[in-house]
Amino acid sequence: MDSKPKCTHHPKDADFYCRTPKCMYGYCVGCGMNHLGHDYLKIDDPSLPSILSCDISVFLLNQQKIYDQSYKEHESIELNLRQIQNEVSQVIMDIEGYFVDLMESLKAREIELIREASSKGMIIEAEIREDLEECEKVMKTQKNILDSLTQLKISFDSLDFTEKIEKTYDLHTKYAVPPPHKQNRFYSFHAGFDYDPFFKDEFQSIGRIHTRQDEFNGYIQKSFNFFKEFAKDIYKYDITHQAWEINPNVSMPRLHHFNVVYAKDRDEYLMVGCTANQSKLIKYYASQDKIEQFDLGFEYPQWSFSCYYWGKLFLLGGEINDSSTQICKSYTPRNNTWSNIADLIIARDSSSVIGFENKYLYVFGGYSNGISLKSIERYHKDALRWELMHVQMPVPLAFISLVSTGIDMVLFGGECNERSSDQVFKWNGYNGFIECPRLSAPFTCGGSDIVVFVAGNVYIIRADDSDFPTAEIYPISNINFNSADNM
Repeated sequence: MDSKPKCTHHPKDADFYCRTPKCMYGYCVGCGMNHLGHDYLKIDDPSLPSILSCDISVFLLNQQKIYDQSYKEHESIELNLRQIQNEVSQVIMDIEGYFVDLMESLKAREIELIREASSKGMIIEAEIREDLEECEKVMKTQKNILDSLTQLKISFDSLDFTEKIEKTYDLHTKYAVPPPHKQNRFYSFHAGFDYDPFFKDEFQSIGRIHTRQDEFNGYIQKSFNFFKEFAKDIYKYDITHQAWEINPNVSMPRLHHFNVVYAKDRDEYLMVGCTANQSKLIKYYASQDKIEQFDLGFEYPQWSFSCYYWGKLFLLGGEINDSSTQICKSYTPRNNTWSNIADLIIARDSSSVIGFENKYLYVFGGYSNGISLKSIERYHKDALRWELMHVQMPVPLAFISLVSTGIDMVLFGGECNERSSDQVFKWNGYNGFIECPRLSAPFTCGGSDIVVFVAGNVYIIRADDSDFPTAEIYPISNINFNSADNM
């Protein structure tokens, strides 16, 4: 060896070589303290080159493994990209196919309506033509008689005395014109084309595109609060530790037959119900441990139903004087005001309502003066009106608990024929209902029991008779599945 390798940190010959991966260089005796515990050899060790050759081979192998992993990841990303591209292409094909079918259906309906209008018009036209032909026959006869009478008048002066006298015999009989034709009846087509004036508006919002990113946008919270009928305590559930506690700093008025919603944008709970004989609005500010009470100013409808959407609390239907009502109201927390909105189409109580797609409120089932309902109504945010949906629930249900996953509305439990149900259905607002795995036990929303969708989990909350409520997680995988078995 003509010359020795140099120390990495000093201008002198190296005495040792450190093989520790983070080093891999020569160093002098003065640098020794920096390499205590490291794997090193003397710089003039004859075996060092071969050892370093092995180190290079091992390092190369490890780097190759890293590259191979990157290569596999690249292939996986490319595959994912192709899948997305294929999915996008398939969605576009589905859209095109749907609208081709839709346009064909609209064209077929157009042709059908035109044929119907033409057919009805032709039937009336045929009857009028028959009447017209009868009128023309009478007119022809009248014209022939008039022509004969005219000829008589023209030639009358040229006749001799006797002919003049004889030609007038039975004049009014021989030349009597038939009476005018009387039209059998007056025909009126009353032509007009009736249609739903809102159809074109609804047509603008037909269909919906959703992606995986739309799914399960549950509230990102670490806890949520629960309010029990007739109870003064406020219960708080710690999601991380899955434990209940009672808030010692504040107590509630004793409410019964009440509705509670969470205003996420304001981090406050809004409750509407009865305290003794008074109708109240209660606000609970969770972050401040503060409660405010307001008189409603109107009679609280027992068995009404509510939700918080578009920055408002909606209080719908219910019972007034033991009769189901169609009355609907909205409350704006920002300015503490109540307003009337359009009445429901069907008077109903014990129903359930949820906001969906930032465009609609959906009302499900309930009772209408004791009659169980399967019907669904939808309120349009822009049109400000309700419509009765053609789709109905698979079974008549009241006291359902509803959550939205962003793609589907999910219906939990409810009361069917005065018995609690353990059924779960999901519905996307377009196709049929899909049945999901059942609950572990029958469940009815009401009397405090609720279902909440928080932090990506669905919690079935039952008040029970124990000191604390129970919280059971309904697996999100029970909802997040595809099925062709629409009901």
